[in-house]
Amino acid sequence: MRHPSPIKLRRFVALTGLLVFVATAYAAPPSHGLGQMWPNAQDVSANPQWHVYVFERDQIHYIQVNDSSGAVRAAFAVANGTALVLPIGGDADRASVLQQSPGTRISAAAGQIVYHDTQSQVAMVPQADGIGWVVTTTPQASYSISASDCTLQNCGGRIAPPVNSTSQAQ
Repeated sequence: MRHPSPIKLRRFVALTGLLVFVATAYAAPPSHGLGQMWPNAQDVSANPQWHVYVFERDQIHYIQVNDSSGAVRAAFAVANGTALVLPIGGDADRASVLQQSPGTRISAAAGQIVYHDTQSQVAMVPQADGIGWVVTTTPQASYSISASDCTLQNCGGRIAPPVNSTSQAQ
């Protein structure tokens, strides 16, 4: 009976290891951002039982809450004192928004605070049918914006060219 040479054996082991590594890399789902089990973001949770990730785009803060196993439970969008529940996570149907006056917060007795910043606070609230989530916001000072304030960079869209008064008359 003939045995493989040590060089062939090393090549076989190296090739097998490479194939296992590549298969594992392709089997793992990419984790980039909002909606992912383990997004590429810092965990900013105020409660060690939960994972909270915050993403920002176009001055909107997206807050995602995951449980200890990584499953997405709820997500919210917050901007200028207004919040929305996003249709993401296993508890999305039990998530709600509570608009409050400046300076007020959810009491600790109402639930466990899992995240807070200067604009918002997220709490886990036990319910009879599972876990609920409440995001509260503090209304921000109102402001107005005019067309002269907008540029392509800060209004996030295409600015229409000025209307020529001679072209309107036609």
